[in-house]
Parts: sequence; C-alpha cells; structure tokens
Amino acid sequence: MNNRSVQNEHISSDMDKYCISETDSMLFALAKLNKAGSRVLLVVNDHKKLVGIITDGDIRRELLRKRDIEIKVSEFMNTRFTALHVSQRHRAEEIIMKGKFQEVPILDDAGVVLDLVTLASLHREAKHAKALPVVIMAGGKGSRLTPLTSVIPKPLVPVGESTMIELIITYFRSQGFKDFYIIVNYMKELIKSYFYENSLMDGISFVDEDEFMGTAGGLRLLPESVGERFLLTNCDVLVKTDMNKLIQAHAAEDAELTILGINRVMDIPYGVIGLDAESNVISVEEKPTYSYVVISGVYMLSGSILDHIPANQDFGMDKLIAALLEKGKKVHCHVTSDEWLDMGQFKEYRKLLQHLGVFL
Repeated sequence: MNNRSVQNEHISSDMDKYCISETDSMLFALAKLNKAGSRVLLVVNDHKKLVGIITDGDIRRELLRKRDIEIKVSEFMNTRFTALHVSQRHRAEEIIMKGKFQEVPILDDAGVVLDLVTLASLHREAKHAKALPVVIMAGGKGSRLTPLTSVIPKPLVPVGESTMIELIITYFRSQGFKDFYIIVNYMKELIKSYFYENSLMDGISFVDEDEFMGTAGGLRLLPESVGERFLLTNCDVLVKTDMNKLIQAHAAEDAELTILGINRVMDIPYGVIGLDAESNVISVEEKPTYSYVVISGVYMLSGSILDHIPANQDFGMDKLIAALLEKGKKVHCHVTSDEWLDMGQFKEYRKLLQHLGVFL
C-alpha cells in the first residue's frame, strides 16, 4: 500500500488535503476523506494532472460490493468529471447552483489542480466579497445631461421617486455591500446636504475633490481604509449583474484592473459595402449584425493601482488603462449580457423614465 500524500510546488497546502495519487489505496482514500472533512478527493497522476475524482459515495459503493480495501483508487475513480480552467473560474458558482455538481476543480493550462470550488467556499467568498468597499465617482459636471445638470448635480437627477445615486447604492446594498466612498466635486455641498437631510449616511463616506481630476484622478484621494481591493462605478450607470462574479474574475485573473464589459449588438438596416484602398467593391453584406463589447462604467480594482495615477492631475480611466498596459500590468474584461442602464445620456435617461412609467 502506498500511503504517501501528493505534494509539489504547484499544489498549495490547502489543496493538498484534497489530492490523492492514483496509486493510493481505497483505505488511504477513506482515511484522507475523513481527515479533510470533505466528500470528494481529487485523483492526480505523477505529473500532478487531475485524472479522476472520488466521492465518499464511490467508496461506500465499493465497500458494499465487498471490494478489497487495498485496491487502487484508479480502479474505481470517476474519470468523467467537470473541471474549469482558471480563466473560467467565475462559472463555478453557476455550475454548483444548478445542483448537478457540488464541487468544481479549477485547473491550470497543464491540467494541474489550483483550487476546488465548493458550495461552502462560495459562501465564504461571498461573505468576504461583500466586505469590499464600493467607490462612486460623482464629481463630474454631467455635461451630457445639460441643461438639467445646470441646476442639479448628476447624482441627484431624479429617477422616479429616487435619484440616480440612490438607485446605484440600493442595488449594491441588495447584494450585501455596505461601505461606500463617494468622490464629489461639482455641487458637492448640495449632494452632501441631500444625504444628511434624508438620513442616507449609513455606510457612506464623502471624499472631496477640489479640482476636476477626471474619471480616475480622484482615486488618489481615497483614504487607506479603502483597502487592497475595491469596486468602482460611475454615478450614472447601473448594471444588473452579480457583482461577485466580477470580483471572482478579477481574483482568478490576478488582474490589476478588471473592466465590466457589456455585450452589445447593432443591426445595420442597410447593405454594407466593403472597399479596397482604391474604392473598388470587394464585398457586399446585406443588413449585417455586429456585436461588440463596451465599457459599462463599473470596474474592479486592486489598491496598488493608485500608484499608477499621477497626483493632482486630470487623469481619465482611458489614460489609466493605457498606462497599465504600457507597464505590462494585467487588465482583464469580465463580459456580461445582463441589463445595463446608462443614465448619463439624455436619450437613455428618457428611456429609463419611460420604462419606469415616468415621463419627462
């Protein structure tokens, strides 16, 4: 009997308790299951690649069949299993919640085990994720909504019985987020007064921006209490998606910045002509449909990103992304087709009001 434990530099000590060699015995597997307090073991070969899965149910069935307790796990392991590449880790929750699998292994390019996602680990991650702060960029003039924003700041533009910024905060709170940092500049005293007078200050901290510093420059003003990671949103967009998936994608990719991208489809109602450099027709496509990904205005950031933002300068998010790419930092995009409301454009604002049964 081979009673060794699988270990190498690629498998963390946490994961080692779930891994077993294909040459180990059923008796050893049973002992390891009990020690790990788990219902599943991951069977790996000599190259540490995942080759099978064993559950407590598999062992019970073998014992009921009166199989030799010393048989190798390779003789009864399940070789038909579901696993995800690390880049697709965010899909694990969906797979588990559908109820078909209770555990999903996460693998690297070589098929080596990096993680094991379980229902319990998802609950722990969700609890930790909701401790992350949400930063709201609310300092701009809202020029796309003039003349409305000439008399009222964009965050307080009414949307039904609420305001833009309240809708955003309410949605994040519905997912368990509690701490908010609001960067304010234009008409900031009016914004603060609204929150104070309407008893909306629970979990809210204001960060004053004295000079207009663009869509990213104001992040340099955030206090250290924001921590190592935080969510960022513009004050005029709302994406009705599971923010925990954005957080998971950011962690799985070990990114400096993760953009929440939106799938968009555009139907062209005309025939589109393809031309060469001399305007000769090389193709014709009748009423094509184009798909593309746009920036939603919601991001997941690592705290170290603040080191890449110059102090006291107008610095937009586009410049920040370009600076990160130039320095070889990882910028990831988590793409969704979920509902996206861009309340910062008059046309879209009118659509939103009509959707809510409110007319302007």
